[in-house]
Amino acid sequence: MGMADKYLSAPGAMEVFQTARSILGYDLLKLCQKGPEKVLQLTYYCQPAVMATSLAALHWLKKEDPSVFERCVATAGFSVGELTSLAFSEAVSLEDAFSIVKVRAKAMHDASTDVNSGMISVRGLEIPKIEEMCLEAEDICKREGVEGVAVIGNYLYPNAVSVSGSDYALSLVSDLTTQNGGKAKRLKVAGAFHSPLMAGASVALRRVLVGVPIADPLIPVYSNVTGYQHSHSTELTELFCQQLQMSVRWQSLIENMIDEHGKDLEFYEVGPSRQISAMIAQIHRPSRRRTKATDSGPKL
Repeated sequence: MGMADKYLSAPGAMEVFQTARSILGYDLLKLCQKGPEKVLQLTYYCQPAVMATSLAALHWLKKEDPSVFERCVATAGFSVGELTSLAFSEAVSLEDAFSIVKVRAKAMHDASTDVNSGMISVRGLEIPKIEEMCLEAEDICKREGVEGVAVIGNYLYPNAVSVSGSDYALSLVSDLTTQNGGKAKRLKVAGAFHSPLMAGASVALRRVLVGVPIADPLIPVYSNVTGYQHSHSTELTELFCQQLQMSVRWQSLIENMIDEHGKDLEFYEVGPSRQISAMIAQIHRPSRRRTKATDSGPKL
């Protein structure tokens, strides 16, 4: 709670939350400031809260160091953060961004209640081995006559992923991880995000995007699905729909950013945490010195 407080004094930050209240139909700022935390953690509320805080943080960063925006060559966001990137690049308006996240959050919440599912983190094993374990878990489910899904939902950084799937399949992957010398941990998320179990949510998101005007972004947006930059609205719209049921290729995305824009590229994480900064440091250690987060303190 209090995730947005630091940014509220920046010009434009309060407008973000006023727009959120108008579109969402409830006081998101109050929820961010006072909770209850149990409610704020729900997918339905968490996604709008993260997006709004990230957009407010952009206003704060602009106040603190306008030159960052003058030097900006591209943008990317993890999962719902990709919608923040679309808003930042002016591919979608602020109002439409909240209309989209309202539908996205509800659709993912609803899809999570259809099947007992979730996500686990898996670390310490090579990616091909983890992919093999997911296939083995699905095969065991099939042989036992149990419906099971296990796929890599997030490629985070070297030898670290999140596996999404049905509960039984995830328990099998967890056991296989331990047997092979890795580490597995259940994540505190409501469902199997970025997996085939989100197919229904993807359909709902596609419906709302049909009625939303999406423009070509002013700067390239890197897609979670491909890991590459895109500059056309049609591509970005389709990829944003696909994202719900396909893997987030975050490691590839960051590596491609560095390859395409140079090893001296600066990264700025805007939002309520420093998780992206930590992952960038794991993906490309020299970038650690050139990665800053708005959540790290009053000075960048």
